[in-house]
Amino acid sequence: MPPVVADWIIDNLPNLKSVDIGKGIHFVQEDHPKLIGVSIRQWLLSQQLAIVPHGDRRTITVLGSEITVKLSSLQTGGDFYIFEGFSAPGDCVPPHVHSREDEILEVLEGEFDVLLGGDHFKAAEGKILFFPLNVAHGFTNSGMTPAKYRTIVSPGANFEKFFEELSTLPSDQPPDMAKMMEVFERYGLPIITDPTTQL
Repeated sequence: MPPVVADWIIDNLPNLKSVDIGKGIHFVQEDHPKLIGVSIRQWLLSQQLAIVPHGDRRTITVLGSEITVKLSSLQTGGDFYIFEGFSAPGDCVPPHVHSREDEILEVLEGEFDVLLGGDHFKAAEGKILFFPLNVAHGFTNSGMTPAKYRTIVSPGANFEKFFEELSTLPSDQPPDMAKMMEVFERYGLPIITDPTTQL
């Protein structure tokens, strides 16, 4: 399935009734025996593997950090985007707000200084953090060694596209803050500039 078409399908889940998947193939739910009484979302999920082999996972670089995609939003019918990331000492995810998704982060190695709402605290290996919709949050690797974390975002499609765009920014130089803030804002994840919420 062409990636652009796949993105369009995800954008229009879960109520999509028909879709042109390219190469002259056009599915209409009521006209296709396998789709009668089944939403496009359900059909997409039925086409995905329940187990994704290790070698099939993509790695991208987002703001200098290596991100391994464990499950894409397409593989979960748009419900989730799951990835693991490495964070070098001093690396920071700036305080921001999600207006479209919830986020769960598990610290696999290392330690982070975390902002959640108006509270600051440390999260070491084994801690699981819930960053709910519309609550400011951010984190910094406060240790002397790289940290590793696993993140689940739900729903996943918007955040996956956000990461894909961030991965196109140069990773071998300091980020262009104006450009970065514009990307965050466009995907409904505005960066918080209030100095009382800084890490």
